[in-house]
Amino acid sequence: MLEVIKMKTGRGLRPALVAWVLMITSGAVGFAGGVEIKERPLPTIRVGGGDSFAPYHFNDIRGEATGFDVELLRAVARETGLDLEIELGPWKEARDSLLSGKTDLLVGMSFSSERASRWLFSTPFITIRYRFFVRSDSGIGDEIRIGNRGVIVQRAGILEDFVRESAAEPIIVDSAVEGLGLLVSGKNSVYLGSEYRTLHVSRESGFTGLKRVGDPIVRTPYGFAARLGEEVLIRRIDEGLALLNASGEYAEIYQRWFGVLEPKRRTLKELLGLAAWIFVPLLLLLMVSVFWTRTLKHEVRRKTRALREELGRRELADLKLRESEEKYRVLADNSADIIWMVDVALNFTYVSPGAQAVLGYTPEELIGKNLSALVESEALVEVAGIADDLVSMRSESTRLFEVEVFHRDGHLVPAEVKGRALLDDEGEPIALLGIARDITERKRNEEDRLALERQMQHSQKLESLGVLAGGIAHDFNNLLMGVLGNAEMALSRLPPASPARGDIEGVETAAIRAAELAKQMLAYSGRGAFVVKPVDLFMVVEEMAHLLRSSISKQVDLNLDLSRDLPTIQADATQLRQVIMNLIINASEAIGEEVGSITVTTRTRECRQSFLTSTYVDDRLPEGLYVCLEVRDTGDGMNSETREKMFEPFFSTKFTGRGLGLAALLGIVRGHKGAVTVDSEEGQGTTVTVVLPASREQASSVEIRSGETKQLRGSGTILLVDDEEIVREVTGNMLEFLGFTVLMACDGEEAVDVFRENADEIVLVLLDMKMPRMDGERAFEEIRSIRGDAHIILSSGYNEEQAARTLAGQGLSGFIQKPYNLAELQMTLQRGLRT
Repeated sequence: MLEVIKMKTGRGLRPALVAWVLMITSGAVGFAGGVEIKERPLPTIRVGGGDSFAPYHFNDIRGEATGFDVELLRAVARETGLDLEIELGPWKEARDSLLSGKTDLLVGMSFSSERASRWLFSTPFITIRYRFFVRSDSGIGDEIRIGNRGVIVQRAGILEDFVRESAAEPIIVDSAVEGLGLLVSGKNSVYLGSEYRTLHVSRESGFTGLKRVGDPIVRTPYGFAARLGEEVLIRRIDEGLALLNASGEYAEIYQRWFGVLEPKRRTLKELLGLAAWIFVPLLLLLMVSVFWTRTLKHEVRRKTRALREELGRRELADLKLRESEEKYRVLADNSADIIWMVDVALNFTYVSPGAQAVLGYTPEELIGKNLSALVESEALVEVAGIADDLVSMRSESTRLFEVEVFHRDGHLVPAEVKGRALLDDEGEPIALLGIARDITERKRNEEDRLALERQMQHSQKLESLGVLAGGIAHDFNNLLMGVLGNAEMALSRLPPASPARGDIEGVETAAIRAAELAKQMLAYSGRGAFVVKPVDLFMVVEEMAHLLRSSISKQVDLNLDLSRDLPTIQADATQLRQVIMNLIINASEAIGEEVGSITVTTRTRECRQSFLTSTYVDDRLPEGLYVCLEVRDTGDGMNSETREKMFEPFFSTKFTGRGLGLAALLGIVRGHKGAVTVDSEEGQGTTVTVVLPASREQASSVEIRSGETKQLRGSGTILLVDDEEIVREVTGNMLEFLGFTVLMACDGEEAVDVFRENADEIVLVLLDMKMPRMDGERAFEEIRSIRGDAHIILSSGYNEEQAARTLAGQGLSGFIQKPYNLAELQMTLQRGLRT
């Protein structure tokens, strides 16, 4: 059932304070939803709601929105100058539109604590009540007991749960019409639903012979709902509701929609009319009998009438004053904010009950206290200065400021305060009054937002650097292919005693080091070459223990705290060893020549989204079980600036070093779908934690093959496809050196044409991945469409994992990563020709 929310009257609140509370509640103070409200013109308000919730809100036969909620909202818009655009539809779509921002306001919604966390609610203007309905001839009275009765309820609502909790099995229906039809037909004896909704459906559907029994079982506040952030809109709506209630228009709207559903009661006017039919004849008879006294008593009656009119005016004024005081006392008593008044010496003379929830003090405990008991001395100076300004201005101008106030238990509560001076009839300030709001949640949300923004900016920066590093490494590998290949071919043609041999070997050594640098850059970008297998982290660390101890200073103790019962992880064991070694070396260098310790810990952790989003690698990793590698040192620690840059490529705090160790570590972890956290403060040491997703597979043993690859003397034709001329030249020389005939193409389109003309002669295609016009993937498909058994080996400056992912399951004969030497090319060709 719906109840009109009425405001009772009474005495006790000062007129000046009443006027101030009216100003506060009508929006002068400017609070809504925990943030400061700044007046601004509102655009057209897009309003949604259900199209079949009569009599509250629904579409009539013309498809136009109507109902109690709609008429009330339009009246509010008229009073407050809002421009509305109302469109009703299915209830779920209306809620989803509000959440997504397609609409600004729901025309009506029941309040709950869970919904309050997702939407802003206006002041409730009705209360929905649910109760039982039975047939008039059922014999069931107000003392209803559910028992084994078949209680009819609508599907998926709180009423269904209520019936089940009462040890009864409900009869579930999809609509009120269906449920009332079952009740009227006599198939079931009890229907449970919203009172006015049920009465409206009964009236519109022609169901008769029903009655309400028992007290309401559920009461739900009901009001308008807006998206979070629409505090200005909600405040304007609350102002309009207050105006409609004060003018009496709210009661008229309510009567139009719900008055027809209540049992007919005689109005005062009707009762007076009935009384008139009885008493008028008697009055006439009495007037005739006393007519003769009229002249004598005329003067007395005239004076009596004047006296009564004066008394009536005074009683009416007193009644209105009491109603006004009580109305705004109810508002103040039920406000979550603190409405306050202090004298010019800053002693509290009034405090609303909201203070107990915010500060832990009852109003009685605060009245008489000085403001200095609640504010720190430094803040008190600022507050006292604001108070002096308000008093000296001798006007009703307001000031808005923030201050931290002591809670009863001693902690500080951040509050936003707005106040002004209260003036007497002569314009002299006699008090200060205003409103204070707890903004703890607002402050916390702002801090969280700033932290998230900083983290996102850092992640985007690292991601951009990773893309850049990967692109540079790819192009660098193509150039190194020419350097290494030409150096190796030159060495193969020089006699052992040639004086130029040492110079060329120096070129080859430098190029190999450059290739290692390119691999580290690829590792940072997450595109390093991985051979992923189930790996036992405990075994990897334990096997490296001797190597780790020999890699650190003799002044540093290495402590291992390893858990044996770890699940496996899907990882490249070689890359994982590089991660461990980089962490140990960095920890040792952080300690330097001082005496210290490094502790390596392995364990498992159940990682939640809140933890994963706070890491250096936030790739929206899934929640679940992760295996942790933790390296803790007793070094000097890092400041915030160093922590922010420690994973950037080429950043190093050491005089020597390229600064790629930790950068490559981050790329390796990202490539393994893991994350990294760093806990470090200056003078407190550093703890770096790597988390990798746990696997259910058993650890694989590493297969070691011995023996030299036999010299390949090839025959037949190989199609070499690469967009880099230097790669085609060097690799062509290598292939010819191995005994093959070489055909060349500079891109995918040319490769397809060459293969189509020489398909019977070509024994293998060495195909680059990234090329203009047609890339390696398309060329692979076209060549296979010409000859399905063609042997194709892919070549790229990126890793094998990317190529395998792109052409998984399509019969790839092999992969070789640039730069490669003659031996690596020979081995890859041997495997490719055997497939």
